Amino acid sequence: MPSTKTKENFPIVISASRMCDLPRWYPQFLITEIRKRIENGQKIHSLVIWTKHPAALLNSPLLDDLVDLKNSGVQLYFQITITGMGNKVCGYDKLQRPWKPEPNAPSKEESLRILPQIISLAGHPQRIRLRIDPILQVNDGKQEYYTNYEECLDTVEKCASLGIRNYSFSLVEPSIYKKVDHRFRELGIELIIFEETFRAKIKQNFNELEEKLGVSISACCVKGWPVSSCIDGELLQNLHPSKSKVSLRQPHSRPLCGCTASIDIGGWPPKLCPTGCDYCYARPLYHSYTDD
Repeated sequence: MPSTKTKENFPIVISASRMCDLPRWYPQFLITEIRKRIENGQKIHSLVIWTKHPAALLNSPLLDDLVDLKNSGVQLYFQITITGMGNKVCGYDKLQRPWKPEPNAPSKEESLRILPQIISLAGHPQRIRLRIDPILQVNDGKQEYYTNYEECLDTVEKCASLGIRNYSFSLVEPSIYKKVDHRFRELGIELIIFEETFRAKIKQNFNELEEKLGVSISACCVKGWPVSSCIDGELLQNLHPSKSKVSLRQPHSRPLCGCTASIDIGGWPPKLCPTGCDYCYARPLYHSYTDD
């Protein structure tokens, strides 16, 4: 007997992009790809934009197109990354040169200053996931210790006061990505493993912040933490102005990833991202952005 089930045609979620900061470096590509899909008859439920450069979202013509999309019923959801390392000297490499792990990212202060305008563009602070991502600890070329962990705690406090409730973090450690390990060896900077005592401290501090501020802090594919969803279909449904449904299928692209189905338009291999973060798994191994 033939099945009576029919395939449901949900509107799609577009992710732009895990691989490259499209709003800052390729805004026209971002909008062209979205418009192309709309012209081909695809219905877009939500456009999830990832960026370390929130000010880029307010630049025309990108801003004008985002407002048009929003007015046409496409939900805008922003994944904004603030690690505290943007354009900041965090140590020295093996040649005793100042080391900026995010050489072409805006400072923390710049990004925080622009967030109220991003909330206005999104229409609600719940349409922003603030990424304190990643957290790392190193011994630099002078054997001096550095971590951005305390910066991340401060960022959660400041952003919670703006009504942002959802946060994500990851840990950069050796032996996760060979390319990243190689890059840090070339710099003469040692990535340090997060031992259990430090992990326990992170859990305790984050739990305290959740209780104090009424926020949720989720690990993005970190061993020892529960599965979480940076792209959360149920949340996108609940936040959508018309409560439109979306696929809740979980492709599980990585262990501990609970993200629901989306289409990433960053491409693979990804476009070059001149933000130039040394810990980035998508950055080509031998491309330097130090002097960009």
